[in-house]
Amino acid sequence: MAPCKVDVTTSKTFSRQLRSLEKKYRKIRTDLEDAVSAIEADHEHNGFNPVAVRKFGRRVWEYSFGSTDMRKHPRESFRMICAFTEPPTQTLYAIICFWKGDQQYATEDEISDGIELLIGQLRAPDDESS
Repeated sequence: MAPCKVDVTTSKTFSRQLRSLEKKYRKIRTDLEDAVSAIEADHEHNGFNPVAVRKFGRRVWEYSFGSTDMRKHPRESFRMICAFTEPPTQTLYAIICFWKGDQQYATEDEISDGIELLIGQLRAPDDESS
């Protein structure tokens, strides 16, 4: 599998959710950085339980990552939903982040909304230059 870049800064939704979680879990950014490094090396086969979200095919992936603050295994901690935009990009954009204790899964509507918002954000710079 070809390496990809994981972008955790573009999605405003992801950034807002991460900031909110960071208030309670101060080491979440470090935990996230560890996950991102492994995902960038191989987004399909790594130790962060990658699962392709069915409705979206292999464009949307869910990853689990652990918590140093809670000393919890990835299966018991955080979830990150990432999406590839239009090919041929090799950038996987983080669009949703949540703690498994708050919700079990991201709904299809949440994922669709996250993708739409991301695409809008990615297009915005082009629209402003026109």
